[in-house]
Amino acid sequence: MKVALLLAAGFGLLLLSELGGVPALRIVAVALLLAGTIGGGVKSGLAAAPPALFKSLAARFTLAIARVIAVLLVLPVATALILVVGGAAVHGADSTAGTAAVMTGAVIALALLAILAAAVVVALRALRSAAEDPT
Repeated sequence: MKVALLLAAGFGLLLLSELGGVPALRIVAVALLLAGTIGGGVKSGLAAAPPALFKSLAARFTLAIARVIAVLLVLPVATALILVVGGAAVHGADSTAGTAAVMTGAVIALALLAILAAAVVVALRALRSAAEDPT
């Protein structure tokens, strides 16, 4: 009940700050929302163990869910890299940003993509080996 009250109060204050033009309320609203979500997480973490059906479904679909999450993680980084390179190609000479800044952004996006892809590969391999060896 307290978690729902914190979330409702946070959402209400956030709505009031946006519609009423009181930007200072955002800090209080975010604090209430954060307390509600952390409280909900702690409450559900300390709850009783999940039923056997949920455990079997989670074990069955873990690898598929991990693949979807991996794609969702890599997609924004790949999109940023494509947009940086595409923007440099289309607006290279007449851009207000310098060529060095655009290339630096592309290198950073490429490095982030490589690091994230390596982490995703390692995580998927670990999940696959854990699913094959249930000991």
